[in-house]
Amino acid sequence: MIKKIFLYFYKKMINFFSDKAKISLQPKSPVDIHYEELAKDCYNHFKEHFKKSYVFSDDESIRGFAINEAIKKRDDGDLFIEFGVWKALSLNFFAEKLNKSNAIIYGFDSFIGLKDDWMSSVFMPKGTFNLNKKLPNVKKNAKLIDGWIENTLPNFLDGKKDKIVFIHFDMDTYNSTAFAIKTMKPFLKKGTIILFDQLHSYPHWRESEFKALNDTLNESEYKFIAFGTRQACIEIL
Repeated sequence: MIKKIFLYFYKKMINFFSDKAKISLQPKSPVDIHYEELAKDCYNHFKEHFKKSYVFSDDESIRGFAINEAIKKRDDGDLFIEFGVWKALSLNFFAEKLNKSNAIIYGFDSFIGLKDDWMSSVFMPKGTFNLNKKLPNVKKNAKLIDGWIENTLPNFLDGKKDKIVFIHFDMDTYNSTAFAIKTMKPFLKKGTIILFDQLHSYPHWRESEFKALNDTLNESEYKFIAFGTRQACIEIL
């Protein structure tokens, strides 16, 4: 009986490792090679910045680092802002970190999804992330600003003298991100922390947040201080 059981599991193991070997011998597809080349391209582009920056492997770590750096550089009245709230997971994360500082974070979103198509590793058409105007639950020190930023952001900043110390961009697309940076540029200060959620390491990454950054800020105006799997964090000089 014991011998039969042993032979049964022995055959199972042989079949398992045979299947694994077959899988490993499968030739790479063009898509596999493309993604390998994409990773190399991103690494080579940011290689020198990686050497001088913190590098994180998960979203929470780089978000925690970014908001902590902003808190350290905060002056009284400085503003904390997020663009692209959706279900408020990151907004509430930042709000919780800011609670001890008695600071408010403002979250901008239309709550009807992306304004433009966005090409990532998957196709996200206009309207993706649509909540049908249902606002998410947020912490007491998080304030939602509902509407397209082309309308809400100028109104929000009108008459304000306060500087912006922290921005989290998670709108994904070029047009919205570029508009926000251009509009807020006069309100940035030395030490402002800007966290981009989708700056690199996916197909067409050069055409979205990365392009918005390059088209609105000169390289002499900021430095990279941290990277995540797709995120990048900069500090205004």
